[in-house]
Parts: sequence; C-alpha cells; structure tokens
Amino acid sequence: MTVITQERLKQLLNFNPETGEFTRKTTVGSRKAGTKAGTVARNGYVNIVIDRRSYLGHRLAWLWMTGKFPVNEVDHINHARSDNRWVNLRDVPRSVNHENRINARKGSKTGVLGVRYSLRRHHFFSEIKVDGRYIYLGSFNTLEEARAAYLEAKRKHHNINEVAQ
Repeated sequence: MTVITQERLKQLLNFNPETGEFTRKTTVGSRKAGTKAGTVARNGYVNIVIDRRSYLGHRLAWLWMTGKFPVNEVDHINHARSDNRWVNLRDVPRSVNHENRINARKGSKTGVLGVRYSLRRHHFFSEIKVDGRYIYLGSFNTLEEARAAYLEAKRKHHNINEVAQ
C-alpha cells in the first residue's frame, strides 16, 4: 500500500487550518460529503482512514499545508493531541517533543514529571534530561520541593515559554 500524497489528500478532504478539522469532499459509503473526517482515538489523537489506511490527523495537516510529511515528529504546542490547528503544530526532533511533556508517565510512582521517590533513603529526587543527559537537581524532603526544582530547571533548560504549574 502506498502512502498518500498531498494531491490525493486534497482530492478527498478539505482542511481548515484555523480549526484543525478535516471534512470530506466526497461521499464514501455511509460517510457523506461535507461531514467531519476522522475520530479521536483513546490516546487523544485524531485518526483518519483514507484508502483503507489509517493516518494521524496532525501528520495529514502537515502534508496538506506543506506538501510533504514532517521530517521529525509533529508536536502539539498546547499539549492537546486532538487540536490540529496549524498554529498549534510544529515539526521537531523527538528530544524537543519530549521536552514539551507536562505530565508524568502513567507508571510514575510520584505522579510528578521529573521526580522520583527513594524508599531506601525516604527522599524525593529530581532530575531533568538535557541534550540526552540527565542532570541531577537534588534530594528533597517533600514532593513539592522536588517539583519546584524540576520546574525551575525546565524553564531554564528546555527553552519553553510556559511550564505547567
């Protein structure tokens, strides 16, 4: 199966860069022309099926606007995975996309990004990844202190304007 081209995409769908929504140009089966294309999956991303192949909406938005698929990953600047407005998307390396993370991973015992707890030492530890290396930020008595140290380092090292409080 071949990957879709911008020409084929524009033949089948319209894209509104201000809303980030795709609509159908043609009726295919029960999907009527003019209706919204795609569904929001459990992971929060928009999936759109074209010619029996599933595509992520943000990658199709990039193809629609630029004529090619992104070189790296498409980052949702505002962290909302279903928000495919053109102003919310940027093509960035994986390391930069990970810097934009605001929540800890699901398996995190502390529930706080950049903070872990040592049962042996009964302390919270904070660290941040910069240029592929971890920087140790310190040991703290409370989760709040460790989180504050991480947020301060994130503002300094990750070159972002806004950090989740």
